[in-house]
Amino acid sequence: MKSVVPLALALAAVLMLGPATTFADTENEAGNELRAAVTRLQVALNQQSEVLRSLLKTKFFEPRCPYPFSNVMDECFFVSNFKLYWHEAHLHCLGMGADLAMHTQLHALKTFVIQESFRSGSLWLGSTDEEIEGEWKWLDGEPIDEGLWAEGNPNNKNGNQHCLVMTVQQTPSLRNVDCSLLSYFACHYKREGEDTI
Repeated sequence: MKSVVPLALALAAVLMLGPATTFADTENEAGNELRAAVTRLQVALNQQSEVLRSLLKTKFFEPRCPYPFSNVMDECFFVSNFKLYWHEAHLHCLGMGADLAMHTQLHALKTFVIQESFRSGSLWLGSTDEEIEGEWKWLDGEPIDEGLWAEGNPNNKNGNQHCLVMTVQQTPSLRNVDCSLLSYFACHYKREGEDTI
């Protein structure tokens, strides 16, 4: 009987310690899973922070267009408040590190010009058929979409209409006119990293 008591006490001790050991193991596993989850969450938050920082820098803190260009549908345009001949306007835009505006965002440019209370009239754009009569291409070589021409254009009236204007108050708005007329003009600036004009 005396030997049964220590055995019973030992068994009781094992039973009592057994669940305590199991609970400690479970607690350690839960702690490890929690630490792993926190680590994954920190990595995800760091990645999202980088994306957010990048977006904020791009959209709000970096100047989108250099002065005097205006941001129009993520493009940079300058609309003159003085008139030049087509070739002078072309040189003026080149001197600003830009070129005469072309096919990119023409509708946005027109809307911007109207909203800015630009006087009615026309703007020189970047196209001419001086090299090959009747072959209208933008300065970057892209052909002009036929749907952009005003009715009856291009027509080379009097045999000397070789330069392109956008008529502000007309849709479709492209017309061919004499390059020696004085007109306002629009320059398009390409930011670094974009395709060159």
